Amino acid sequence: MREDQKAELERIQAEAVGDTIVLVDAAVKCDIISKEGRGNKVWLYKAANQSMGIAEKIERFFTMRRTDKPLGANEPTPEMQAASLINQAKQQLEARKKNFS
Repeated sequence: MREDQKAELERIQAEAVGDTIVLVDAAVKCDIISKEGRGNKVWLYKAANQSMGIAEKIERFFTMRRTDKPLGANEPTPEMQAASLINQAKQQLEARKKNFS
């Protein structure tokens, strides 16, 4: 994997974890008495779960890379996997950010 790809994945992972913390903090502060408060809490926890999912996928990718598992004939190269993971994570982050607007 190229160093620029690794740095980009680490940046995206850190942003996703940071977003998760902010979202969970906001969810904890929502009341559960009102219907609106409960709805906000559920929505914020769902968004936090999605953000953490992005960070987890990246961590699994890094873990897989550390095992140095040999590639088969039809398996994508580490660079292709990293590029695909970066694109997926960026799309998920952008989609989630649009939901905040």
